[in-house]
Amino acid sequence: MTCKLELINKELFYIPGSHIEGKVTCSLGKRREIELIEVRFFGRESANVKVTHEVLFNSDRTICYTQTVMLKNSTLDRGKHVYNFKIQIPSHIPSTYVSEYGTIRYELEGLLIVSPSKPDNSLTSINIFAPIDMKSFSTELHKPARVSEQKYLLGICGSGGHISSIVKLEKKVFMSGESIKMNVTINNASAVSVRSIKARLTQSSSCKLADGEYAISKEKLVISRRFKAKVGKSEEKAFDIELRVPEDYTLPNLKHSKLFKVKYWIHVYIMFPTFWHRPLDICFKVYLGHIPLNF
Repeated sequence: MTCKLELINKELFYIPGSHIEGKVTCSLGKRREIELIEVRFFGRESANVKVTHEVLFNSDRTICYTQTVMLKNSTLDRGKHVYNFKIQIPSHIPSTYVSEYGTIRYELEGLLIVSPSKPDNSLTSINIFAPIDMKSFSTELHKPARVSEQKYLLGICGSGGHISSIVKLEKKVFMSGESIKMNVTINNASAVSVRSIKARLTQSSSCKLADGEYAISKEKLVISRRFKAKVGKSEEKAFDIELRVPEDYTLPNLKHSKLFKVKYWIHVYIMFPTFWHRPLDICFKVYLGHIPLNF
């Protein structure tokens, strides 16, 4: 006996709340008593974090589990038996996700149980894309924002002074393919001139540990640009810069995940000509999402 699962509406990814349609074909070599024929959709998130050189923290959680029973406690004749199914994907589940800390995966399983024989099953992986609705973010994040930072620079023979910068932007929420436009004002009261501005969009991921805290990975670069910005001693100048969020950049929706988080950051670096003066770093969190989808 064999059990084969096939998808009718096979897609690269499925959206939560949509349907998966397919068929299960059960082949029997002789007349048999069937205990169960069903289709299961389930998802799990699994974490594996190295806390020390010797200890690994492991966590595994069922995200969802649904089943559709097509036949139970019945008799089938020899031959092929085909059963069509249509399963709705739960609405509140996170995206498929793979990181250094672990994974979120989904599978669809066709199952045939004929007692006392060993059950036969057929598995296929399902990729979930959960859109991030821009309207789900706080209204405050859609309003103009201002971030500032300053530092004291040591100069040659003790000469130095303060340098400060203010970054203004229209909002802190952006979608794939959108430009993050910023106005950077630099007030240079130091003896060191400003050479350029470097802007970076980065991503950091984290995983929940046994004690409830999150282990955070190093920030990974998404996009970086450098801009000319010469600001001499006792000068104040303003510059318009922008970063474009890559249109094809993967934005996992982990709102309903209990183990994983992803955050996005903007770093605006005020750069100096000499390597012994570290850049002034204006860092702030931004929020990325997708164009609102009607589904």
